[in-house]
Amino acid sequence: MASSSMDKQLASIAPGPGPLREIRPLMKNKKSSSACLPCKQAKRKCTGRPAPCKACEATNGNCVPEGARRPRALPEYLRTANDERIYRILETIRAGGDVERNITLVIQPALAEGSPVDDMAVEASDTSSDDYKVRKDSRITVEKLCDNPLFQVLCKPWTEVTNDDHLISGLVSLYFTWDHPLMQVVDQEMFLHDMRAGDLSSEFCSPVLVSSILAVACTYSPYPEAYAAPGDTASRGQHFFDEAEARWKAEEGRPSLANIQALALMSHNLKLQGKDNASWLYLRQAVQLGQDIGLFNIPKSRHNDWDQMSERIRHASAQTAWSIFILNSQLSMESRKTANLGVPRLSLDRIDHLEKDALWIPYHSRSSDVEFLKKPALLRDVMVGLVGLTETIMDIQNLFFDKALDLSMSIDELWKEASSLHRRLQLFLERITDIEAPPVPQVLFLHIRCHEVIIMLFETLLEQQNLTSSLEPSTIEEAKSNRFRAAIQIAHYLQIYRDHYELPQTPSLMFWPAKSSALVLLPFLGDESACNAFNELYDFLVAFSARFPAAKATKCEIDAFFRDSNISLPFELAV
Repeated sequence: MASSSMDKQLASIAPGPGPLREIRPLMKNKKSSSACLPCKQAKRKCTGRPAPCKACEATNGNCVPEGARRPRALPEYLRTANDERIYRILETIRAGGDVERNITLVIQPALAEGSPVDDMAVEASDTSSDDYKVRKDSRITVEKLCDNPLFQVLCKPWTEVTNDDHLISGLVSLYFTWDHPLMQVVDQEMFLHDMRAGDLSSEFCSPVLVSSILAVACTYSPYPEAYAAPGDTASRGQHFFDEAEARWKAEEGRPSLANIQALALMSHNLKLQGKDNASWLYLRQAVQLGQDIGLFNIPKSRHNDWDQMSERIRHASAQTAWSIFILNSQLSMESRKTANLGVPRLSLDRIDHLEKDALWIPYHSRSSDVEFLKKPALLRDVMVGLVGLTETIMDIQNLFFDKALDLSMSIDELWKEASSLHRRLQLFLERITDIEAPPVPQVLFLHIRCHEVIIMLFETLLEQQNLTSSLEPSTIEEAKSNRFRAAIQIAHYLQIYRDHYELPQTPSLMFWPAKSSALVLLPFLGDESACNAFNELYDFLVAFSARFPAAKATKCEIDAFFRDSNISLPFELAV
């Protein structure tokens, strides 16, 4: 018995042959501290959880356990927090200082009691699956908490896509910062006033107009809620566009100022999607409604009605009419169609209500208000400048789509008139507002747009070589040289923009000048200045391609050109 007992003991000490075992060093168990933060700071004993500990209870202190400082505590708190509690967190972040500690002091009492109940929650029996999806997709992030939109508005009664007022406020702020100053289809002040008031009978704000604005604004937003399908560039703002489209159909063609504005913005959105034909059709619907209510000189209908309308309506209508006039000329020129639209009935002087002291603030969704600089918006100067360019575009259209079709007009006469239009555009560049640092994007756009018109002028001229008499070789070279210089200048102004602002916030209307310039420079990449300018333009096209399909298609077209050619590039194609 003793021998058997000894064998068992030896076997446990020295086992027989077998597979090698990993020899691990003995590790001492680490003590997990359960002391609260006040006790740690005071270097005193702590009884630990549950809070408050005995020391803090005796001293009437704010007991904050160590684990509460972990990042997971904040999402846990926000997941079920009501609006008031979320607002307290937001104010704590904006106050600065030791943000993490201050947030901990705010949320710990509620976490100690258990998860707070959302006072705004809807009873499960009253909640539809669509509403649940909206709440599920509207996530609260650190970026959102730090985001302070310029304009605070409510989503109801304007949209059914989301219940997130913060998201809608951010989108509206993005639109009026980056898109509106270059188009000015709506009267910003009147629109925001009536949207905040929730006035469904407003002449200046309607559900279809709001949805149209939100669809365009999504191309500037980094939030997942801007996508109808997660991560799909083509789906940015599609949920809002679908809502706008459905609401427009429900209007059954009713002529109103808000419907005209909505159609213009839906046209803009479709053009960003690369749907040029649909874009043109929507814009022509806006034109038709404008003609129906007498916004334009031709046809002469309902003009006397304007005398009975309020000054506010006349101002807003003048702004919309001139914006439609500009957009119609631009799209018709790009598609080589006739504009077929008379000058607006209401004088350009009507837009004097655009405040000369209005400020432009470069808001974006990842900034706080301490970063904002303020510059004069120069909205009226920009509108007057765009109207001046549009008048030149109409003369270009008249030259090539009317006079050039007259067989009695020689190619030399055509060149002479084109040169005259070119000089007019050069004088325009000398007269427009100087660029001050940091520049406002809408003033840069005036310069960029003028050079884009120069490119269109000479491209259209070069297309006329199929006439009986062709241009002289020296004339052809001069036309190409003018296009080349205009493309270089567009790249230069975009570089100025990039020096001061982020690429994801580049106004979408700058895409088409960037595209036309890049295509002009493609054959000249052996030239150093052309190569450098093209590299700059390509960076903008890459940024645009992440935001809307029209730019993505252009980038793919350029990438395919390089893959199919033997041109060596000084940069790698972006994926």
